[in-house]
Amino acid sequence: MDLIYTNKNKEDVGILLDYDFDLAFGSGENDFELKVALDNHCCSDGCLVYIEGTEYGGIIDKVKIVTKSSEITYKGRTWHGILASKVIEPLKATDESSGGVVVHKGGKNFLKVTAKTQTVDGVTFTVNENGSIVGSGSASAILHDPIICDVTLQQGEKYILSGAVGWNRRLILYYKADHTKLNAEDRGQGVEITVPITGVYRLYIWTGSGESYNNNETFYPMLRVASDTSATFKPYDSLEDEYLMISGEANKCIQWLLERSGLADLFTASEEDSGLSIVGYKMNRYVDAYTGIKKMLASADGKLQITFQNGKVVLSALPLVDYSTDEEYDNDQVEMEIEKAYAPINHLICLGGGQLADRLVLHLYTDEQGKISPTQSLKGVDEVTDVLDYPNCESAEELEAEGKERLKASASSDSVKMSFDADESTYDIGDIVGAREIITGIAVAKAITKKIVSINKGKISIQYKVGE
Repeated sequence: MDLIYTNKNKEDVGILLDYDFDLAFGSGENDFELKVALDNHCCSDGCLVYIEGTEYGGIIDKVKIVTKSSEITYKGRTWHGILASKVIEPLKATDESSGGVVVHKGGKNFLKVTAKTQTVDGVTFTVNENGSIVGSGSASAILHDPIICDVTLQQGEKYILSGAVGWNRRLILYYKADHTKLNAEDRGQGVEITVPITGVYRLYIWTGSGESYNNNETFYPMLRVASDTSATFKPYDSLEDEYLMISGEANKCIQWLLERSGLADLFTASEEDSGLSIVGYKMNRYVDAYTGIKKMLASADGKLQITFQNGKVVLSALPLVDYSTDEEYDNDQVEMEIEKAYAPINHLICLGGGQLADRLVLHLYTDEQGKISPTQSLKGVDEVTDVLDYPNCESAEELEAEGKERLKASASSDSVKMSFDADESTYDIGDIVGAREIITGIAVAKAITKKIVSINKGKISIQYKVGE
């Protein structure tokens, strides 16, 4: 396999022919060691090494020389390690929706408006860049103005249209090209909209005649994804330190994150449509980019594939594969350590905000098939109860979502530890494999968490690890 090396300017210089190349990526390690004879020294810090069309490569960070054996070892971060050395910071006020990716402003608002002042039918509206609208005066007739904003929406996406902060006046959304109305005028407040066609849509104020606006009466119109259940709202100028929440086609979300992290000069996302939709994914605060992207894709049953192609590290979102449905490893093939959980939590008492009797309380249950509902089916000794203490949640919907995540995590608490060798192209990090112990018949399925690659004199060996 041709191992290409570059200079510090990332320009190809030559090919290494006699080398030992060891890489590890996934959980924990994301680095490599490249050994060559000392008289074959050719690289320095900042140089790239890579095998075209594979994920095997990275950047040199260290150089070790052993004179006794006349060897030199180049050490560095794999492409995965470079991602892991970048941190995805919380939402910034400068973050904007772009490239088909919706940035949810704190999970509450993502409409960007152009500042203007406009008087219509006796009401003066001042529209501010932070999304607020200040109204003054009394309407003498039905208003279909002023224009609040134009926004590009994708076919099939679901949104909630509402005028936050207690505004009971209605908002109307039109398809800009032919002025087709998306929502009925009598359901403008909090109505769910399914986008019929990708394009630019225009948002208007609607209010009946005789409605009054007090001086400096401020409103925050909102267009948010239907899955966003946030109950409160924050304008654009108070978004620092919020969670970063994005939606969009998976590869477009990856590209947006790469550009935000300052990696777009070397890294790029696939231009293919992955078929995976990221819907309102909330990044952990200050998560490393490798972990954050993997978790984001996992939320859509996806995985991350990395290849070096034509001078770029290409990141692709792909559907993960569950190999456990077709094949299993057993203990005649590999050593393994299996733990099977038969009594996961099936009754979760979710405690939200409030004090004593006023505290928000929800009860969630799972049945024998793992279906979550507010109805209890397992009782007596079969009931396994736990408490979720979440006093800072913003709504009952958020408390319910957190409770469902806890129940899902408990239901998947089986564990397996094993390592096995396989062909180069068989598995990716995140793919599911199955393991079965022959005597007991106990079987579990878990994701691959680490991949260890060794290339020695052109021969490649790969070891996969599960549960480590």
